[in-house]
Amino acid sequence: MSKLGCSSRLGIILIIVLVALLLTSFIAGPLGSKLFKISVPHDLQVSVPHVVLPSEAMFHVGDFKITNTLISSWITIILLVLIFFFATRRMKLIPGRFQSFAEVIVEGIYGTIQGIAGEKHVRTFFPTATVIVPFLRAANTDVNLTLSIALVSFCFIEFLGFTKIGPLHYIDSFFQFSAIGKAIKNKQWGSAFGFGFINIYVGLLEILSHFIRVISFTFRLFGNMTAGEILLGV
Repeated sequence: MSKLGCSSRLGIILIIVLVALLLTSFIAGPLGSKLFKISVPHDLQVSVPHVVLPSEAMFHVGDFKITNTLISSWITIILLVLIFFFATRRMKLIPGRFQSFAEVIVEGIYGTIQGIAGEKHVRTFFPTATVIVPFLRAANTDVNLTLSIALVSFCFIEFLGFTKIGPLHYIDSFFQFSAIGKAIKNKQWGSAFGFGFINIYVGLLEILSHFIRVISFTFRLFGNMTAGEILLGV
């Protein structure tokens, strides 16, 4: 029998095994057993996913609570530091496999930021861009972390707005005072009064929307990550 024939047969067997495991896990799980109204043997039963929105405390150091999301954050930071330390400690012009792997990650993140901020500002943003209680839990399922990220992002965006285009131009982007001044200069009093009132109203709404972004950033990331974990659990 040819090697190609053996590989094809092995691939088919592997697919059949994976499909069988998938069907068994679904039928034996909470959803499948309820859906098909069957009694699953005890050895095949899967417990209902334990869904808790606040991060759970694993232990305490004095009065400080060590949560599972905090542990995940520490592990993530340690792994990132180790990966990039060993990948860059002996950098070569012709990179090896480990250095190439690290460069692919960095270039991917750099390209994403470049597509959003543009080539001119990419260097400004790039250095700053990151029933059984599980011992490890995704850090971004802790609303405290997503809130801190949202606050830092909000302050950084406003700081860049003032420093990159100047305070007057940045404020003018909200209220369009330059358009009002142009109408007054041309003695278009009706336009100056009408658009002036509208622009001030819209500007206040825009400023309010910037502060609301802190809430939207916080709960959008928190909701996406938490929903993903719940979906994986189910």
